[in-house]
Amino acid sequence: EPIDLLGKVFVFSKESNVDDVKLLTPQTE
Repeated sequence: EPIDLLGKVFVFSKESNVDDVKLLTPQTE
C-alpha cells in the first residue's frame, strides 16, 4: 500500500515542511 503512504505524506507536507516529504519520498521528485 505505497500509494496510501504517499497520499498521507503528501497531505502532511502541506501542514509540515515540503523538505520532510522530499526526504520521506524522494521518488516523487
